[in-house]
Amino acid sequence: MSEDTNTPDPDSTSNRTFNVIVAIAVAVIALAGSFITKIQSDASSLSSAAGNDEQMYYYRAMGEQISGDANTNYEFGTIYQLWVEYNLLATSAEKNGDLAAANSYRNLRDNLLNNSSLLTSDYFDSTTGNIDLLAYKTNLYQLNVIQLLEMQSAASDVADAWDEKDSAYVLQLTLLAVASFLLGLALMTKSKIARTVFVASGIPMVVIISIWAYIVWKQPVYDLRETGAIQHFANGVNLTEQKHWTEALEQFNRAIDLAGEDQPYGHAYIHRAQANAKLGKFEAAVNDYLLAIDMGENDPNVVGNLVWALFQTGKFPQAIEVGQTALEENPDNLWLQLRVGMALLANGDQETAKQQYQNIVELASDKASNMRSLGDDPSEIWWQLNDASFQLEKLVQLLKKSKAVSPVKSSIKDKQLVIQSAQDFISLLNEASVSLQYEIVKSEVKTVVNSPEFALATTSDQVYVHKVDVVFQYSGLEKGQLLAIKVLRNGIEDPSWTYTKIWDQNSQGKITIILTPAYADVYIVPPGTYEVHIYVNGKLIQSGGFLVNGSDSSTTAEIDSNFVFSDMLNSFNFFNMDIFADTGDLVEEDLYFDPTQFYETGQEIDIDTLNNDEETAPENNDTFTTCEDPNSPECASQDATNGDTTEDTANDNITEDTTNGDSTSDNADTGGEDAGGDTGGENSDGGDAGGDTGGENSDGGDAGGNSDPVEDPGSAEPVEDPGNVDPVEDPGQ
Repeated sequence: MSEDTNTPDPDSTSNRTFNVIVAIAVAVIALAGSFITKIQSDASSLSSAAGNDEQMYYYRAMGEQISGDANTNYEFGTIYQLWVEYNLLATSAEKNGDLAAANSYRNLRDNLLNNSSLLTSDYFDSTTGNIDLLAYKTNLYQLNVIQLLEMQSAASDVADAWDEKDSAYVLQLTLLAVASFLLGLALMTKSKIARTVFVASGIPMVVIISIWAYIVWKQPVYDLRETGAIQHFANGVNLTEQKHWTEALEQFNRAIDLAGEDQPYGHAYIHRAQANAKLGKFEAAVNDYLLAIDMGENDPNVVGNLVWALFQTGKFPQAIEVGQTALEENPDNLWLQLRVGMALLANGDQETAKQQYQNIVELASDKASNMRSLGDDPSEIWWQLNDASFQLEKLVQLLKKSKAVSPVKSSIKDKQLVIQSAQDFISLLNEASVSLQYEIVKSEVKTVVNSPEFALATTSDQVYVHKVDVVFQYSGLEKGQLLAIKVLRNGIEDPSWTYTKIWDQNSQGKITIILTPAYADVYIVPPGTYEVHIYVNGKLIQSGGFLVNGSDSSTTAEIDSNFVFSDMLNSFNFFNMDIFADTGDLVEEDLYFDPTQFYETGQEIDIDTLNNDEETAPENNDTFTTCEDPNSPECASQDATNGDTTEDTANDNITEDTTNGDSTSDNADTGGEDAGGDTGGENSDGGDAGGDTGGENSDGGDAGGNSDPVEDPGSAEPVEDPGNVDPVEDPGQ
């Protein structure tokens, strides 16, 4: 009896063992839960701290950007423009023989150098007037802004990483609670099967969660700010803005190395690809773009750059495939559409390319309309069309130059067909650009314009051109139609030469239009190859061109080999008004001859040279025939004396020769601002100091408008100007 009493109960032993196991599991849950709660709290705090850093960097960057822009606008838009104005006034006064006024203006000009952080020897050459605004902005604030924005991005990545850890810890705590609940059920139930199921589920969960928590805890959070790569990246970006591609490439290489192979620096790869592309290393650029896209940098602009790099290497099918895949998600990306269009053209699929460009024009029209309806500036739309036309023109030049070498050229099979199609697409894009810019509804145009002739007025030493007139005969130009003349130098439009007019004159005749903007009386036309396009209601009617040589008879550099496509934007220096040659390298004769800087030294040219101009427009002699019918008796009677008619008006800068009578007109419609401003807008001359070149074609004001006599080869006697004692010449005869 007692022996049976001392024998252990197997069920009791099993229960005790089971309870011990469950107790251990519960203890592990408690310990793991406490640890995970602690590291979850730390992760949350660190995520919040990184988020605060992100906001701090952003506000600091915006503050420096706003402050720096304000300072730059004041230094460049006020102080520098005053320097330009005083320099121009001094030059004009010296030309007119007023040496005392010239000295006074120079004193005012030179005093500005003492009160400006921009007009110092580090950024400004007072002899030539050239200014390095990019270097000034870099040293003042731009480098810091780039660094702060990149640190903001890095802080955002850190915040996201800690936030992911935080979320993982919260999930782990939740799962531990579930495991604890299962083990509690195992203790409460009497069914062996149920207890076994609950324990078999709960204990593995505790083990797995504990290991998972440890792995997450041990995984480091990468912080780009701690590597030193951002400084080199910012240096590289600034160098690319200044077009120092080789130096920029070195900085990006250093940034990538410091970031490490385990954490590839996506932004640095993108910018290194751009630098490689600018250096003509397109295979390297393709590799960098592909790496950046693999890292998640799949912005449409990055894909567009990849398409362009593939095009430059002659891999047209790959470029089309990559571009069309990206367009499935971004069909409204005009720039990407244009890149694909050029690849289609080069690949020989002319019908598809034609449809592509027609779709592009429709897309551009829709985007411009939408932007205008929202009150936004749609100028970027026709800029993109102009850039695409510029690239197509480059393609035509490449295929026509026998010595030019390029993978693009060698990969195109039917070169003549591509040339013909490209020229058609250039006209299509140019007409679309003009129509969008001036909001023209396309209609039938019956205007006929003969090949234009160009009259280049030079200084007495025959070295420099200071005025250009275009002369052409026309018919079918109806009242109310828009006549627009665009001038391109070295393939890039110069907005200050643009002429526009809502036509209100005779429907046929001969017209002379002064194309050049006149900065008072000292303007010099920069050397280069000029193209002139004549549009009526957005339709390209006629084109022509002329060359302007520099002092050494040079125009632009000729490319014989290693042809590289360059963006229109990167071919123009907005601060020095400098249009580069095709190579992208600055050569002496590519400099824009701003007269306010050119004549000051008195070394390159004698000031008196301009006192004996061959040909100068009258100051306030806007004249044109008033006869609607050139064959009418009124016109015949006006022509009885010598065939010329003059009438003072203040209309447009034109000279119109009708069938039986000649007339001259010179625009005195709009003057510029006193202190010289932007150079955008349409053809115009400066005002009192040769300033704002915006607005329609107009002559300079008090700073010395052109009033020298101009000969009329078509008339035996000079034509008297009722508003001026000097005889009026007709440069269009």
